[in-house]
Amino acid sequence: MKELLKGLLEKNIVAAVLVPAKTTYGKVPFPLFIKNPELVEDADPFAPVMPVSMATQVSKLTRLASPDEPVAVVMKPCELRALVELVKFRQAGLENLLIISFECPGVFTIEDYINVVEKGENPIELAKAKDGIRRACRGCLYPYPYAHFDIAYSFAQDGFYAGTEKGRNALESLGIEVKERDEEAIRKETEERRKFWEEVRKKTREEVYGLENLMSFLSRCVGCHNCKDLCPICYCKECFWESPVFDYRPDSFFDWGNKKGGVRMPTDIFFYHVGRLTHMSLSCVGCGLCEDACPQDIELQRLFLHVALNTQAAFEYTPGLSLEDVPPLTTFKEEEIPELG
Repeated sequence: MKELLKGLLEKNIVAAVLVPAKTTYGKVPFPLFIKNPELVEDADPFAPVMPVSMATQVSKLTRLASPDEPVAVVMKPCELRALVELVKFRQAGLENLLIISFECPGVFTIEDYINVVEKGENPIELAKAKDGIRRACRGCLYPYPYAHFDIAYSFAQDGFYAGTEKGRNALESLGIEVKERDEEAIRKETEERRKFWEEVRKKTREEVYGLENLMSFLSRCVGCHNCKDLCPICYCKECFWESPVFDYRPDSFFDWGNKKGGVRMPTDIFFYHVGRLTHMSLSCVGCGLCEDACPQDIELQRLFLHVALNTQAAFEYTPGLSLEDVPPLTTFKEEEIPELG
């Protein structure tokens, strides 16, 4: 992959590369916007760790305007699906981007990744063996780039295949063999992960069914909103949950105390999570960053994906697969969900 990225820069096929790379002061790779081909040596494109979503970084790069010169972006499949959703919400663009993805083995939490590196083990090989990767990744329903990519890498084939003519031309111009995607291998891997997810989903359904169970599941929440801040789909600049709506006068607490005897603080925890679920579950791609961000280790990903798959099924919508599929919250149909009357 490094040879590909360096070649793209040296042959002026792209003017810059956005890729996970080693940083000067830490052990965890972060997205790096590279102009100098020599800095590609610091790139770690397959690093099985995801401190932030590349979709969010592409949004920062493209939301106000498309780049004047072409940029190659290396993204995990879940990041690409999140980016497709952001494009549909007009929070990002694909113009002048060369999207490079890969068949993802999964990632570790930041803490686990650092431990693996410090032990001198190969994190990519461990991830390929599913040794210690996040539960979210073991149950990933789309561990491969589905659409809207130009180039993809396959570990099984140890080579690249093209998703578009632009990607094929880029590979051929660098003298890189263009392979055909192994659909059968992808099917088997996806089926294995889907079976794992179904077991997780069954457990989750039992744990969160009903108001009391759901409140118990979320009981450790401290109201930090980290899950919202790291979610690639939550992009609002003026967020309702950060608004003065939740700045209460002292008499409000006394009123609640008089009615209930006592009130839990921080307040509005259940309201916050249910609001998030109704707000963004239709575009949830199950990346798991919400759970990674939680300081209380609440297993948010399985809750959110469980609910998301229900809401997505109700609207016959799957996020991140097609730019032509309109997000249900942005459109209106007179005949919709007839079972609700």
